[in-house]
Amino acid sequence: IWVTGNQELLQYRASDMRLMRTIAVPGLETGLPPTFGVTSDGNYYAYAYRFTRGASHVGVYRPDGSTVADFSLGGYYGISDVSLSEDGQRVAWTDYGYSNGVGNVADASVKSGGNAGQVSSLSPDGTILAASDDSGRAGVSLYSTTNMSLLRSLTGLTPEFYLNSVQFSHDGDLLEAATPTGLVVWRLSDLLVIQNFSISGEGGQTGATISRDGQFVAFGGANSTRVWSVADGS
Repeated sequence: IWVTGNQELLQYRASDMRLMRTIAVPGLETGLPPTFGVTSDGNYYAYAYRFTRGASHVGVYRPDGSTVADFSLGGYYGISDVSLSEDGQRVAWTDYGYSNGVGNVADASVKSGGNAGQVSSLSPDGTILAASDDSGRAGVSLYSTTNMSLLRSLTGLTPEFYLNSVQFSHDGDLLEAATPTGLVVWRLSDLLVIQNFSISGEGGQTGATISRDGQFVAFGGANSTRVWSVADGS
């Protein structure tokens, strides 16, 4: 999926980069592309957007543009990250500098709480929200989406002011989080750090992701993009 400055989502087939679908994003007064999330089967999309001098919104949609749910939110800085459970029935967001939130599509209820950093990720089954905090050092907090209670704070990252990536593997077994100089992979069953990558000479890491099967992590910087094996660190 690719988001453009023309308020469109473009869906490509990865095998040959053929354009499969163009989806219009809800109109924005700001003219800025929204933050978005998508389920792996492409059946649900979530857009986060904010009207000029207005409330932030998070909407869940079908590929044909029909609205499944729309959450109108408060907030100060706007939504900086959004993700969906694999069944499309829960959507999570981070309102940078304000709070994290989870919306239940079935009854339009919202739970919010926690210290909000810049990034967050909803577990595939929708039961856990992993979110960066804004406490002055890099950290990952795990929240129950039932009531936004804190389950655990994870350690292992090089102390820095912020995270710029946090993401579950597709099976929910692993979680990655990255700062500009390091990336850590935890095993969720026992919260053990199974890999800790140091990033240097890349001009600062600007983004990271974990493969669906959890076998690889990729991170990109100003000068290059690298793919690493989770199993042996190569």
